[in-house]
Amino acid sequence: MMGICNKGAGILAPLIFSYVILRPQDNTLFNQLEAMDEVSRAIALDELILRVVWPYTVVSGVLFLIGVLVKFSILPELDQQEAPIADGQRINKKESFSSLTSYLGHWQFFLHVGTQVIAIDTIINYAGSMGYPCWKPKLCHLIH
Repeated sequence: MMGICNKGAGILAPLIFSYVILRPQDNTLFNQLEAMDEVSRAIALDELILRVVWPYTVVSGVLFLIGVLVKFSILPELDQQEAPIADGQRINKKESFSSLTSYLGHWQFFLHVGTQVIAIDTIINYAGSMGYPCWKPKLCHLIH
């Protein structure tokens, strides 16, 4: 479950943070950065980076609180005798979806693989947009 949350957050966090941190007038600032002298550029970039502090502080606090809640939550003990597959025995698909936990577990794996694929596809395209060469040329033509 945490894998899904991690990858999902990796997709959503940049979008949310860019909405919170960046302002419409920043486009003109980004265009002017190269024309600025070194001191003015450093001041402008320092102002931009300071906008990141509060959102990340809030996220860190929320994640810390969630961690504390998980640490002290009362979870039921798992009975190993009720495992759906034991000693190499197989079960059919109908039985595997018979309980809500099993059903949600199947969806968890589906979403986990989906977010993994989105993450790797995004990082490859991002690296390409930044001008990094493809490390596996035979594979890169399939991606693009």
